[in-house]
Amino acid sequence: MTCFSKLLPGGPIRQVQAILEGENAKACLAFAEVAAIGERFGERDLITLARQGQGRALIRLGEFARGIGLLDEVMIAITAGEVSPLIMGDLYCSVIEAADDLASARAAADELTPDRGPPGCTFPARDSRADAATAYAYPHQIV
Repeated sequence: MTCFSKLLPGGPIRQVQAILEGENAKACLAFAEVAAIGERFGERDLITLARQGQGRALIRLGEFARGIGLLDEVMIAITAGEVSPLIMGDLYCSVIEAADDLASARAAADELTPDRGPPGCTFPARDSRADAATAYAYPHQIV
């Protein structure tokens, strides 16, 4: 059992299970708790992992600016050498996967615009959450 497992409320499975079950609001709250515990004990790896999980959950909830903001913090911690090499690769991959999710949301939104369909076909209006993701993602060179 790692020191992280001893610190996490309900064990580390709770956060992962919430993500896998699509309960992103629940996962977001659980990851926030984990980040607070990491802060309390000065566990930089735990804080960064929790912020990554919370950022991904927020993005899935459509809170793009907050989610990407947390992922920015994760990347700053990585580039500043504040996290151990053991988790660095996982964090990089997670941020790249989040960027890919945002790019997919943009592509899906582009396909739903009325001017993209065949003549005579109408499509639903673009999703405002995808617009918000695009507005935030472009300056960050995510898409």
